[in-house]
Amino acid sequence: MKQKIIGVYPCGYDQIQLVLREGLGGEFFSCPEKGSIPRIKVGAQSSAGQWGAVLAILTHEVFEFAMFRADRRFNPDNRVHPLNHADYLFVMDHQQFADVASKVAEFFVDAIPDLAKAYAAWHKKRKCK
Repeated sequence: MKQKIIGVYPCGYDQIQLVLREGLGGEFFSCPEKGSIPRIKVGAQSSAGQWGAVLAILTHEVFEFAMFRADRRFNPDNRVHPLNHADYLFVMDHQQFADVASKVAEFFVDAIPDLAKAYAAWHKKRKCK
């Protein structure tokens, strides 16, 4: 699968590697392979085919990661491995939400300009000779 490492960006006390990859959707890895930092992967193709849709996916993944790290993401039925990620429940008060939003904003400040450049290069039309 084609992918490009965009960089490493702060999110609160974490550093997260951002990767642009083929396909749709996105995911985060809180503890990828041994010796690696957390990683977020975002698909370069969106269902709407627009930059804004890719940003929506990134927003979802960074917020979910930050809520997970803040112990705000729960499995209502106490399964260790959920059968469906749609089962997660996020619970926080306004102050906790403000803290999560601050961490996400910190990530966005540095990551979005770099992701925008990589996204544009990914979709650049190649000249035919």
